[in-house]
Amino acid sequence: MNNIIPRHENGNGAIGGRGVQRRKMTLGQRISLGADVALGLAQVDPSIAQSAAIVGVSPAQISAEIKARAKAREDAERAKREAAVFDVAYAANQLIDAWHGTCPQAREVAVEAIGIAAVWDTIVGVIA
Repeated sequence: MNNIIPRHENGNGAIGGRGVQRRKMTLGQRISLGADVALGLAQVDPSIAQSAAIVGVSPAQISAEIKARAKAREDAERAKREAAVFDVAYAANQLIDAWHGTCPQAREVAVEAIGIAAVWDTIVGVIA
Protein backbone atom coordinates (compact mmCIF):
# COMPACT_ATOMS: atom_id res chain seq x y z
CA MET A 1 0.00 0.00 0.00
CA ASN A 2 3.05 2.21 0.51
CA ASN A 3 3.29 2.89 -3.22
CA ILE A 4 -0.20 4.42 -3.55
CA ILE A 5 0.22 7.02 -0.83
CA PRO A 6 0.85 10.44 -2.34
CA ARG A 7 4.41 11.46 -1.49
CA HIS A 8 5.55 14.99 -0.96
CA GLU A 9 8.91 14.50 0.64
CA ASN A 10 11.19 17.17 2.02
CA GLY A 11 14.29 16.11 0.11
CA ASN A 12 15.83 13.62 2.53
CA GLY A 13 13.32 10.82 1.94
CA ALA A 14 11.18 11.79 4.92
CA ILE A 15 7.64 13.12 4.84
CA GLY A 16 7.25 16.56 6.39
CA GLY A 17 5.10 16.34 9.51
CA ARG A 18 3.37 19.68 9.01
CA GLY A 19 1.77 18.51 5.79
CA VAL A 20 0.70 15.01 6.85
CA GLN A 21 -2.73 16.05 8.10
CA ARG A 22 -3.35 18.30 5.09
CA ARG A 23 -2.77 15.54 2.56
CA LYS A 24 -5.75 14.32 0.66
CA MET A 25 -5.55 10.71 1.78
CA THR A 26 -8.33 8.30 2.44
CA LEU A 27 -8.73 6.81 5.89
CA GLY A 28 -7.12 3.61 4.63
CA GLN A 29 -4.13 5.49 3.26
CA ARG A 30 -3.68 7.35 6.56
CA ILE A 31 -3.88 4.06 8.49
CA SER A 32 -1.34 2.51 6.13
CA LEU A 33 0.99 5.49 6.46
CA GLY A 34 0.67 5.35 10.25
CA ALA A 35 1.58 1.65 10.20
CA ASP A 36 4.54 2.33 7.89
CA VAL A 37 5.79 5.04 10.27
CA ALA A 38 5.32 2.77 13.31
CA LEU A 39 7.22 -0.06 11.59
CA GLY A 40 10.02 2.25 10.45
CA LEU A 41 9.16 1.80 6.76
CA ALA A 42 8.38 5.50 6.31
CA GLN A 43 9.97 8.45 8.04
CA VAL A 44 8.02 11.49 9.11
CA ASP A 45 9.88 14.60 10.21
CA PRO A 46 7.54 16.04 12.82
CA SER A 47 7.06 19.76 13.27
CA ILE A 48 8.15 21.41 16.49
CA ALA A 49 4.56 21.38 17.72
CA GLN A 50 4.19 17.68 16.88
CA SER A 51 7.49 16.85 18.58
CA ALA A 52 6.39 18.80 21.66
CA ALA A 53 3.08 16.92 21.80
CA ILE A 54 4.84 13.56 21.47
CA VAL A 55 7.23 14.19 24.37
CA GLY A 56 4.90 16.26 26.53
CA VAL A 57 6.64 19.64 26.56
CA SER A 58 5.80 23.00 25.06
CA PRO A 59 6.86 24.04 21.56
CA ALA A 60 8.61 27.05 23.12
CA GLN A 61 10.80 24.72 25.20
CA ILE A 62 11.82 22.77 22.11
CA SER A 63 12.51 25.97 20.17
CA ALA A 64 14.66 27.24 23.03
CA GLU A 65 16.60 23.95 23.08
CA ILE A 66 17.16 24.10 19.31
CA LYS A 67 18.47 27.67 19.63
CA ALA A 68 20.71 26.70 22.56
CA ARG A 69 22.17 23.80 20.58
CA ALA A 70 22.82 26.04 17.58
CA LYS A 71 24.57 28.58 19.81
CA ALA A 72 26.64 25.85 21.47
CA ARG A 73 27.67 24.54 18.05
CA GLU A 74 28.62 28.06 16.91
CA ASP A 75 30.58 28.63 20.15
CA ALA A 76 32.43 25.33 19.70
CA GLU A 77 33.31 26.19 16.09
CA ARG A 78 34.51 29.66 17.15
CA ALA A 79 36.64 28.13 19.93
CA LYS A 80 38.13 25.68 17.44
CA ARG A 81 39.04 28.51 15.06
CA GLU A 82 40.55 30.52 17.92
CA ALA A 83 42.56 27.49 19.07
CA ALA A 84 43.92 27.08 15.55
CA VAL A 85 45.00 30.74 15.57
CA PHE A 86 46.73 30.24 18.93
CA ASP A 87 48.45 27.11 17.61
CA VAL A 88 49.82 29.09 14.65
CA ALA A 89 50.91 31.93 16.94
CA TYR A 90 52.67 29.48 19.26
CA ALA A 91 54.50 27.82 16.37
CA ALA A 92 55.47 31.24 14.98
CA ASN A 93 56.80 32.31 18.38
CA GLN A 94 58.89 29.14 18.57
CA LEU A 95 60.39 29.91 15.15
CA ILE A 96 61.06 33.52 16.13
CA ASP A 97 62.73 32.48 19.38
CA ALA A 98 64.85 29.91 17.56
CA TRP A 99 65.84 32.46 14.88
CA HIS A 100 66.83 35.10 17.40
CA GLY A 101 68.60 32.56 19.58
CA THR A 102 71.06 31.44 16.90
CA CYS A 103 74.11 32.89 15.26
CA PRO A 104 74.08 34.06 11.61
CA GLN A 105 75.91 30.92 10.44
CA ALA A 106 73.25 28.66 12.01
CA ARG A 107 70.54 30.71 10.29
CA GLU A 108 72.27 30.21 6.93
CA VAL A 109 72.42 26.46 7.51
CA ALA A 110 68.73 26.46 8.49
CA VAL A 111 67.71 28.43 5.37
CA GLU A 112 69.71 26.04 3.18
CA ALA A 113 68.07 23.05 4.90
CA ILE A 114 64.60 24.52 4.51
CA GLY A 115 65.30 25.51 0.94
CA ILE A 116 65.91 28.95 -0.52
CA ALA A 117 62.77 28.71 -2.70
CA ALA A 118 60.55 27.89 0.29
CA VAL A 119 62.00 30.77 2.31
CA TRP A 120 61.64 33.15 -0.65
CA ASP A 121 58.04 32.07 -1.28
CA THR A 122 57.26 32.82 2.35
CA ILE A 123 58.89 36.25 2.14
CA VAL A 124 56.94 37.03 -1.05
CA GLY A 125 53.72 35.99 0.71
CA VAL A 126 54.46 38.36 3.56
CA ILE A 127 55.28 41.41 1.43
CA ALA A 128 52.63 40.84 -1.23
